[in-house]
Amino acid sequence: MFDHPIVDVALGLILIYIILSLICSAVQEWCASLFSLRSRNLEAGITNLLDGPAAATVGHAARLYAHPLIRNLAKKDRLPSYVPAPLLSTVLLETVARDRQGKSYAELTAEEVRAMIDGMAPDDPLRDILQTLLGKAESGVATLRNDLADWFDDGMQRVSGWYARTARRWLFGIAILVTVATNASTLSIAERIWQDDTLRAFLADQAVRLSEETKPEALTSQLADMGRLPLGWTGNEAWDIGWIATTLIGWALTIAAISLGAPFWFDLLGKVARLRSSGGKPAARKDTASEAG
Repeated sequence: MFDHPIVDVALGLILIYIILSLICSAVQEWCASLFSLRSRNLEAGITNLLDGPAAATVGHAARLYAHPLIRNLAKKDRLPSYVPAPLLSTVLLETVARDRQGKSYAELTAEEVRAMIDGMAPDDPLRDILQTLLGKAESGVATLRNDLADWFDDGMQRVSGWYARTARRWLFGIAILVTVATNASTLSIAERIWQDDTLRAFLADQAVRLSEETKPEALTSQLADMGRLPLGWTGNEAWDIGWIATTLIGWALTIAAISLGAPFWFDLLGKVARLRSSGGKPAARKDTASEAG
């Protein structure tokens, strides 16, 4: 029932979406490393958390990043892309204590900690944060470091959300470039797969084999003959109104598809592959029953 060319076309399209998605993801990761997107996003997030709109005058984030424990988390002249919340809490309290009390935070008494916080500038966002976390209980001084680390954890979740949105924008832009560069029009690809029985069988076979793997990256060892994929510019494009309109629609469908990411299509590939393989089971049971009769 499900062993139909339409299913094979779907498998071929999904396979190509996975290939293009992996290419886009690889380029996006390369760009993230080249332009230090993660570390810059983290720096902007920490600055926003600690200094707020008065970042230029408060400078807690700058002093935190200048501390050897933070600076040594990354290579020379680069910013760290991840800082553990407990370390952030410890370094921040140490820098504030050294600046205002001239000694380590661990050496301060409860009264000195409260005086240190109360003595911070009224417009300093960190002052309000520390006062809120400290509270009125004497035990607040002892747990301030841990409470501040928990507050950093909550803040870092928002920072991670910022980076996720930035990464999606980068991925979308890269998807546009890759789609146009490979002329990956969904409409054109589907038509070629539908018309070419050999290509359709090849892509469906490769897709089924890939669906048996545990992760999309296994594709690199599955597809050795990349030249058989229905991608690329032939030089014989019509360039008339009809072709341009159809190609733009096909590109838009491809861009939207590969922007969903390889894991999405890899999961769908397994479902479609199982749907295809379920077509032969009823016939097999029928033959068995005939032989028994």
